[in-house]
Amino acid sequence: MTRIRTLLLAAGAASAMALGAGSASAQSIAEVLAATGNHETLLAAVEAAGMTERLLGEEPYTYEYTVFAPTDEAFAALPAGTVETLLLPENRRELQRVLKNHILPGLITLTDYYATRGDRITFNYDFMTINGHMVEFNADGVTPTEFDIGASNGVIHIVDAVLVP
Repeated sequence: MTRIRTLLLAAGAASAMALGAGSASAQSIAEVLAATGNHETLLAAVEAAGMTERLLGEEPYTYEYTVFAPTDEAFAALPAGTVETLLLPENRRELQRVLKNHILPGLITLTDYYATRGDRITFNYDFMTINGHMVEFNADGVTPTEFDIGASNGVIHIVDAVLVP
C-alpha cells in the first residue's frame, strides 16, 4: 500500500471527490478506489500481486479496463484466513488469478445490462475477464452495488463479493 499511497498523494488524490454513476474522472482506477475509503483490502492485494501499474494506468498498461471492485466487507466475508493466505509472497500467482477475475479489457458500462422485473433489478449478462474466467453474476453470487464509476483509465463497478476461482 505504501507505493499506492505515495502515488495517490503525489497526484492529489487526497482531496474529496464525489463518485457519481457514469461520471468521468481525471483520476485513475486506483485513485478513485482509494478515495472511496472502502477498498483498502483490494488495493493492498493489488500491490502484493504486483498489479499496481495496471490500475494506475502506467506504462505498459495505458489502455482502459473495467474493474469489478469488491469492498472491504466483501473480502471480510471470505472464509477466515483466506485474505492473509493470498497476501503471502509465495501465493502471488494465486492472488493475481483472483484479482484478474475482477478485471475486463475495455470499457463496459452496466446500465444497459440491467433489467427491471417487478420490484427486482436483475443483471442479465456474462463477461470474460482478462484471465479467461466467465463471470456470471447471478450464478456467481456477485451483485454490483454501484456501477459505471468513471476513471481516467477505465470504469469501476463496486461489487458485494470476491470472485475466487
